Amino acid sequence: MGLTQMRITEYQVSCLPLDGTERGWGGVFTVHVQWSEIGDLWAVRANGRVYDRDGVAEYEPIPSERDDAFLERFRMDQTTAMAVAHRVAPLITINGTTAALAAERLASAVNG
Repeated sequence: MGLTQMRITEYQVSCLPLDGTERGWGGVFTVHVQWSEIGDLWAVRANGRVYDRDGVAEYEPIPSERDDAFLERFRMDQTTAMAVAHRVAPLITINGTTAALAAERLASAVNG
């Protein structure tokens, strides 16, 4: 048997429980921290957008259209990417509902 290697390539950050409850919302409130396959750099993504270090989102172009300036702005080390994801997760807004509000509504429904 040969040597095997393993790499974590994605983390998910959400204000909703990651026990399948979030999937009931179609995954729209999940922020994905994904390894970019460029060294040890990571991207923060949600709903077709990518976030920079300041939490500013833009639509992410196809790979062939990502120039060096784009990669410099939207690829970051894992620690920074996780911090950005935690900061933007409560702010994800779908049809006027933020992730934080959806989590409150879910908690209210569960707690009666």
